[in-house]
Amino acid sequence: MLFFTKLTHLLNPQRDSSKVVLSICMMLLWALSFTTAMSFAKTVRGEIPSLMILFLRCFFGFLFFSPFAIKEGISGLRTKRPILHGIRVILSCAAMFCTYYTYRNLPLATASSIGFTSPLFTTIFSFLFLKEQISFKKWMTIFVGYLGVLVILRPFSFHLDQAMYVALLANAFASGSIIAAKKLSSTESTITILFYTNVATFLLSSLSVIWVWQTPDIKEILILACVGLAGVLSQFFYVKALKLGNPSFLSPFEYTRLLFAILVGALFFRESLDFWSLMGALVIILATFFLSRMEIQSQK
Repeated sequence: MLFFTKLTHLLNPQRDSSKVVLSICMMLLWALSFTTAMSFAKTVRGEIPSLMILFLRCFFGFLFFSPFAIKEGISGLRTKRPILHGIRVILSCAAMFCTYYTYRNLPLATASSIGFTSPLFTTIFSFLFLKEQISFKKWMTIFVGYLGVLVILRPFSFHLDQAMYVALLANAFASGSIIAAKKLSSTESTITILFYTNVATFLLSSLSVIWVWQTPDIKEILILACVGLAGVLSQFFYVKALKLGNPSFLSPFEYTRLLFAILVGALFFRESLDFWSLMGALVIILATFFLSRMEIQSQK
């Protein structure tokens, strides 16, 4: 239990001047763990439905958080905002299903590129629902980062297929889930938010997976366990980042996920890494660098 005690302390550090840097680190760890989860999901044979991947990811997430729930006890997990938890669960479940479908049917770099419309949704939702004041510089930084995505995506060079539309839906659902998590983070602990999300998504997916169930072999079970663990870690790092910073500031750092996707795609899936991908990645790096400098300077 010592491990869980130390990790619980990590979830609730004292807020200080270093929270901006720590939130950026959390986003980088999120990008790495998210790409890892999607990479493992991509290796699952096509006959396994995306809904089944969602179920097993939620199942392993439930197992992972059970020790924390036991440690917290009923009083530690009690919430006064069940409706908002419910909204987040529905949005998270829809986002995960659409995301797994997207990454299984598109190259990693392409899926990640489309996924970077999410910061635009998040920034707009933050303005509408969190009443955040978005500076002109932040809007321009997000816009520049998105231009980097378009350089890689080259949207007019190929036909948009169904998976690309599903990717846009995933981004809208995920952004809504992020806003709900930010609202919850003002009164709920990171463990509480993630526990309810993982338990409820597990229960919801278990009700529907029986209609598409296909028994996986041992290798696929191990792969899906890795999907679950990496997926839980990605949730942990993102919610942790939300407790340290505002969504409008953090969302452009989602662009860094593309760097991991390009690298993993080239090394493990033999996906092409061309000149435009490198140029777009450079634009993304510069955009996130300047955004981080602006936020750190504003905290001084």
